[in-house]
Formats: sequence, structure tokens, C-alpha cells
Amino acid sequence: MATEGYHDEQKQREILRTRELIEEMPYFVGEYFRGIAQTTSSKTRLGYAYDIRIFFDFLLKKHPYFKELDMDSIKIEDLIKITTDDIEMFMEYLTFYIKKDEDSKVIEYPNDEKGKARKLAAIRSFFRYFY
Repeated sequence: MATEGYHDEQKQREILRTRELIEEMPYFVGEYFRGIAQTTSSKTRLGYAYDIRIFFDFLLKKHPYFKELDMDSIKIEDLIKITTDDIEMFMEYLTFYIKKDEDSKVIEYPNDEKGKARKLAAIRSFFRYFY
């Protein structure tokens, strides 16, 4: 019985953190997560939220079109600007990237092939949903 309480608490934490991440991304991302809610676990949605946020962070830093925008101004129509080359550059970027946390501490993020494959699965699912 105690295990059920733990799992319920864990699920609630995952749901709340996913909501926080969705609020940091363009408005239409919420539609995607509502669309997959019935067919995915809270843990999967949380992982996808992290992965999709990384993708949008990449676009804002590296993509010529998105560099001019901020997260709140990205529209669903802007997704058409993303090419297969952009996805390939994102996959290369994922091999090793650096970000600053809230305290401006630099954190290094390496990804092996499994980590990159999971992030690609999230992006693939996201695009499949909208296209």
C-alpha cells in the first residue's frame, strides 16, 4: 500500500513539472501534450517536455529564422521553416551542449546514441502530431 502512495506522489510531481515546462514553451505545445495524454504515461510526457524544450532552445540559438524570435513569439506556422537539415544539426548539437542554470552555473550535457534517439523520438512524435 505504501508503494501506491509513493507512485501517486511521483506521478503528481511529474504532471506538475510537465505543466511548468509547457508554460515555458510556445502556446501550441500544450495542445500536443493534451493530445498525447491518454496514450502516454506521465513519465513519458515529462521526458518529451524536456526534449522538446531543448529543441526549441536549440532553434532560438542556432536557426537563422528563429534567432530573431523569443519563445513566446513562435507560432505553429513557424514549424514549416524547420527542415531535415535542421533536425540533423540538432542531433549533432545534442552530442554535447552547454547551458546555464537559474544560478548562471554552466552545466555540460553529453548524450550518447540512446539519449539522442529518445530526443529524436520526442521531436518525431511532436511533428507527427501537428502534420
